[in-house]
Amino acid sequence: MPKNAYFCGHLGLGDHVCLQGAVNILAPKYDGNFIIPCKPHSEKSLKLMVEQCSEHHDLSRVIVLPMRVESDQKTDPEKHILKGEQLPLSWRDNKIGFYDHESRRIRELFKQGKLDIAPEGGDCINSGVMCKSSWHRLYRKWRGGYRCRSGKFFCRLFYHQLGITYSETFNWTAKPGRFASDVTNSLLPDCPYVFVHDDPTRKFKIQDSLLPRGLKIVRASDCYGETIFDYIPLMEQAQSCHFIDSSVALLWDRCAGKRRGENFIHRYVRPDCTKPYYDKAYWHYFGGPVHRFRGRKFVGHETLI
Repeated sequence: MPKNAYFCGHLGLGDHVCLQGAVNILAPKYDGNFIIPCKPHSEKSLKLMVEQCSEHHDLSRVIVLPMRVESDQKTDPEKHILKGEQLPLSWRDNKIGFYDHESRRIRELFKQGKLDIAPEGGDCINSGVMCKSSWHRLYRKWRGGYRCRSGKFFCRLFYHQLGITYSETFNWTAKPGRFASDVTNSLLPDCPYVFVHDDPTRKFKIQDSLLPRGLKIVRASDCYGETIFDYIPLMEQAQSCHFIDSSVALLWDRCAGKRRGENFIHRYVRPDCTKPYYDKAYWHYFGGPVHRFRGRKFVGHETLI
């Protein structure tokens, strides 16, 4: 009888990027379906990531399962947010994301053999806060996020929990998406430029004063592709790339092109965000814990996360 697995972890797209290396190691060990839940808006990017990794790993039985959350005020926190209401305590303490309860519900159905795609049940592979005993032992709450007691960053802890060497997170290389040429044609200028990925709609905006002078600024938010992979050619041709902590930054960290120019993370934009671990040889940081700003002039420097 084929053995299935349900890979239950954090549901942010950046978390999926971090954990893809683990999926490449774990999925081939199962001769049944390997199910990965995700948020609906991450589905296309995650499926493309699995497809690209399938060239070097046997991921033919991986199933990306988007979570569908009911539109009910008791279960849908977005309704609270849109009305300007404070989220219930149970949601504010949730460190996985708004689709956590649906992921847990599907996990229980999987255990009971009630999923059509895995009627035999199988193994539940938990990471992050889904593996509460080890997660809370390793982390303590700090400024709305998690800070590791041992000094490791959360993405390294994922691999520690799974018993996989963290270097495996870089065991794959991202390539441009299907609509990369459309995004490139829309945004590519005829002069040298810097690539910027921030999110002004959520007030996560990189300060223009910290960007190189005399170069055109190309922002990813000016043209949305089908997946985050569609930005890769723009990043490859930029003089330098500037990011907030995000899935796009983590994806770029798994691209060969990151070695060409300088890459910067602007941490002051999301000071309470949990901090991913990047390949330190290719990154510089603005606004980390040892940074200082004097007026608008940057005078500090973080050499290592």
